Amino acid sequence: MKAIVLVEPRKFVIEERPVPKPGPNEALIKVKVAGICGSDLHGFRGTQPFITYPRVMGHEFSGEIAALGPGYSGPFREGDRVVVDPVVNCGRCYACRTGNHNVCREVEVLGVHRDGAFAEYLTVRTDRVHKMPADLDFSTAALLEPLSIGAEANRRASVRDGDQLVIIGAGPIGLVSLLIAKTKDTQVMITDRIQSRLDLAKQLGADRVVNIDEEDPHKAVEEFTNGEGASAVIEAVGLEATIRQSMEFVAPSGRIAILGLSEGDLKLPVILLIKKGVDFHGSRLNCNQFPGVINLLASGRIDPRPLISREYPFEEIKEAMRSFDESPEEVTKVLLKF
Repeated sequence: MKAIVLVEPRKFVIEERPVPKPGPNEALIKVKVAGICGSDLHGFRGTQPFITYPRVMGHEFSGEIAALGPGYSGPFREGDRVVVDPVVNCGRCYACRTGNHNVCREVEVLGVHRDGAFAEYLTVRTDRVHKMPADLDFSTAALLEPLSIGAEANRRASVRDGDQLVIIGAGPIGLVSLLIAKTKDTQVMITDRIQSRLDLAKQLGADRVVNIDEEDPHKAVEEFTNGEGASAVIEAVGLEATIRQSMEFVAPSGRIAILGLSEGDLKLPVILLIKKGVDFHGSRLNCNQFPGVINLLASGRIDPRPLISREYPFEEIKEAMRSFDESPEEVTKVLLKF
């Protein structure tokens, strides 16, 4: 099989490797489509704090079960069309025992800590595998993992009917958070400085978009919430300035979920959290969000296909990554087809 290997920052090679064999309670997946994520871009640039090299990246993907491990007797069969939750946990630590496997103390993510889906085949634990809805195409299904990240951010911010939600950042994760939020009776405002992404946010259902280079976001939040502040804020950028904004935008007794990755320690006005009595949460990966997102896709309540900007044969990984790296005004999601 062929595998795309990031041997060091900004250097890909396509290697010929043997097809792996699934062990007990494992499935061999024939990859059909894999998405390039922002964390993959950080790995490519050499700024991803968790990745090690050389690495086969890729954790957003869809495919078919090509084989099952010895003695397997569960619900899956060869040929099943599936998606995979890339979070691998230990099952023993406090986080796992309390149902929060996404923050397991030994958590590993496919494509980051261990080789992932930028390859024609890979093996995965069967408890991480989910069947795709019957009428879903492989490209749309590859968006299920980022949608699960948006669902987790909504869960951590306790987004609910009647909320006025502000999302900071209209990149891919901000946009999937918007899609999930609009399955509830919410009003959503989203901020960014790339107008094309704000235009896409409007297409996806945003009630208010704010280009921060053209208007004051603080004034916009005041107008959007009638001076009360936002019921909830999802911060999807990871800069000190935007995390500070989340604390300023939120209403007293509101909720904040932070999922933008920051580099280094930040200086923040924690007194605002205390003064406002805010619930302030980190949001990492996803915690059992796949089934709910699969139901939303199967029922037609969300349509993430407008997020797909470009699709490339996997052999064109260098061009695919270049377009994602250099054209944020043109590109939201880039997919590799196997």
